[in-house]
Amino acid sequence: VAEGRGLVEEVLSDEPSHPGGLFVKAKLNFAANEFEEAIAALRSAIDVRPDWAEAHFLLGTALRLTGQRSVARTELARALEIDASLLEARRILAEVHADLGEHEYAVEEGRRYLAQRPEAHATRIRVAQSLVYLRRVDEALAEVEAIPEEERDGTVKFALGRIYTVTRDYDKAHAMLLGAYEELPDNPDILSALLQLEKQIGKQEDGIARIEMAVASDPDNARFQQLSANIALSRGDVDGATQALNRAVELAPDDMSGYRRLAELYVRTGRTKQTIETYEAALERKPEQPNIHHFLGVLYEYGGQREKAISHYEEAIKYSPDLAESKNNLAYLYAEQGKSLDRALDLAQDAKALLPDDPNAADTLGWVLFRRGVPSAAIGYLKEAEAGMPPDGPNLGLVRHHLAMAYEASGDKVSARDTLDRAIEAHQAFSEAQRARGLPVGADPPWFREARSLRERL
Repeated sequence: VAEGRGLVEEVLSDEPSHPGGLFVKAKLNFAANEFEEAIAALRSAIDVRPDWAEAHFLLGTALRLTGQRSVARTELARALEIDASLLEARRILAEVHADLGEHEYAVEEGRRYLAQRPEAHATRIRVAQSLVYLRRVDEALAEVEAIPEEERDGTVKFALGRIYTVTRDYDKAHAMLLGAYEELPDNPDILSALLQLEKQIGKQEDGIARIEMAVASDPDNARFQQLSANIALSRGDVDGATQALNRAVELAPDDMSGYRRLAELYVRTGRTKQTIETYEAALERKPEQPNIHHFLGVLYEYGGQREKAISHYEEAIKYSPDLAESKNNLAYLYAEQGKSLDRALDLAQDAKALLPDDPNAADTLGWVLFRRGVPSAAIGYLKEAEAGMPPDGPNLGLVRHHLAMAYEASGDKVSARDTLDRAIEAHQAFSEAQRARGLPVGADPPWFREARSLRERL
């Protein structure tokens, strides 16, 4: 590799714009994980040879790896426009469409790829996931069931288990998820899916036992600690949940989900002030820590101090421009206030690209579009958010309220009424579940009162 790099440097020293030299330089940059350098070299090569399909393909791949998915989509589409036989470009383009929430296009490109590579099971699963987002569940199931039984590994069984759960075929779902667990016992997503399903079928203790065994075997796994917190909360053990989430944050300080869940727990248990003081003191020692700024933003947001929350989210993004949850939360706050909506849209689109499967990011982007006066564009993202929210989560009702408002603004009052009914039902079910666990509930949130008022008016 070193000898090859030397040869490329010789070529480029004689002819800096030599497209072949720039292309090979980009490949060497890839090998060294120097993606920004690879992007620069490929752009220079394309300036000289604009119709070079492989250069556009490699550029699109590099852009995706650096989180620039919208630009990556353009480059990959250009590569296929020049040379439709670049199958890997089509596969990655399908994934980029899915990342961006463009599930119709993801299905279309994924199926084109599968027509040539029917054995590509990972792509088939991605297509099925997009079909579920589009609520074409029967098609999703048929897509994954097309994989021969003898080739169904743990990943395929997990996909089937999730689809059967959506269709409420709980016996098949349970069998598939158990099969996935046998092959991938350390996968936290499978453990979580099994626990959620076994709550439905009255076998919750089995799911709890598996998670406790996983935590005991690998106590330094942050995801396992988050699952342990779920178990503690289901038993009303707030101290145990707090301890597990603190451990998760300690083990994975760059994982924003741990911070978010810990902040939610502190707020629900009335310890916001104490926690803010602790993290403000930490900031005095390390003022450039983006995660601490983000966590403080979450705490101030939950406490209703929006301006302070905005300030900390802005600081978090300043020190870590790709901090997706800070971008998402900041966009949401701007949308709630009805100000800086252009910036809110940019932030929400960035967050959605960085968190393509996060229903909160889809909700924020939909809500920003609604607040900008384009409810018809908002509906698709809000439906995606509703589909992705856990059925017993605290935010499902709020997302449905947003969706109902978008339906009403688009003139579809029947869908608005139906969605409001489901929003009210979701909030009431969550409150009842909290009481059953012995956790504090508090007053109904403002959106709930607005939803009931809107329902009466409609």
